Formats: sequence, C-alpha cells, structure tokens
Amino acid sequence: MFFRGLPMWLAVIGPLAVAVTYSAAPVEWDKVIAAAAQANSGAEFFNQLETALPAVYVAAVVSAGAVTVSVLMAAVLFPVFQAMLLRWWISSLRLGTLTIRSQLRTKHIYGAYLRFLWYGLLFSIAATVACGAAFFSLNAVLDAFARSEVIEAVNALAGIAFYVVIMLGYSTIYQGTVKLALWRSGMESIELEGADALDRVRAEGAPSSAVGEGLADALNVGGF
Repeated sequence: MFFRGLPMWLAVIGPLAVAVTYSAAPVEWDKVIAAAAQANSGAEFFNQLETALPAVYVAAVVSAGAVTVSVLMAAVLFPVFQAMLLRWWISSLRLGTLTIRSQLRTKHIYGAYLRFLWYGLLFSIAATVACGAAFFSLNAVLDAFARSEVIEAVNALAGIAFYVVIMLGYSTIYQGTVKLALWRSGMESIELEGADALDRVRAEGAPSSAVGEGLADALNVGGF
C-alpha cells in the first residue's frame, strides 16, 4: 500500500518541497517588513518586492504556483487513491481458504466524482435561485409588518435554515453519487478464489458481549 501510494504522495508534496527548497535562501526580513510598512496596498507591496527584492518576489510567486499545483494534483489524484484503497481493502479479505480479489477500475471512481460535481452544480444553481427568491419575499413581507430588530432575527434564523438545507443537500448528493458508486463498483469487481470453502461453513452460537453485540461497528471502528 505504501509503495503504491508513494508516487501520488510525491506528485502532491513534490511541488511544495521544491518551492520550500527554492525559497530557503536567506531573506532580508527587515527590508520585507519595511516594504510592507510603507506600502498602502497589496499591489504596491508586491511592486516594491519586485523592484527592491526580486529574489523574495520570485520565491513568493514560485510558492503560490507550487500550492496551486499541489491542490490540483490532490483533487485529480484523490479518486485514484480511493480506487487503490478500496481494491486493497477488498483484496485483503480472507475467509479461511476463500480468497477475495478486486478488479475495480479507476474510471468508475472518476465517473462517480464527476456525477457528484455535475449534480452539485445543478443543486447549487437551484439552491441559489430558491434562497434568493425566498430571501427577497421574506424581507418584503417583514418590511410591511415588522420592526428592524425582528427582521434581523428572522433573517438570521432563515440563513441558518438555508445553510442546514444546503449542507444536507450536498451530503445527500455525495452519498447517492460517490458513496453508493464506491460500494457498488467495489462489490461488482469482486472475484472469489476457493469458493468451495463456503460449502463447509457452519453456523454456531456464541456468547454475546456484555456491552451489546456490534458496538464496535456502531462506533465505526475498523476500516472495512
């Protein structure tokens, strides 16, 4: 698992490591602080860095670019990591002489995340339109019958309610597109070796735990 994930880790962390190494040269911080104190805006500060301290300016640009590349690589490679992890979990299962293998394709995981992004975009547009219409309608009604204190309180409560609804909507979309697709694709990719061992399985009773059966599963202990 470590060696399989190492290239992805290097692709994400590598740009940051290069930026840190490139920017490790001694920096005259007193001049940087003086430039920040004299500047009236961020644009003026960067202009002063570019003119007086070009090495610091280049280091800042390289660091910003490295962070951008690392974030993009993490977003692009995360489905690959998810597919690799699920294959590793499933292929590690052993039930006596029964061996379980997974041939999960990474493209199925990419498809699940693309569906999540598409449905999330549609939901965002619909939620924005609905929230905007509800906000203006609510304020129009409150302006006619309530005082400013009541309007502020109702708007705050409405904002909290909209936030909860939107987060629940995104969570539902994620469960229905990504989570369901992960488990469905994982189960459909299973291949059994030594399945004749299932013919010798016997069901036997055993004393239950004093704290209840399945407590660890209820607390989400374990990986699979």
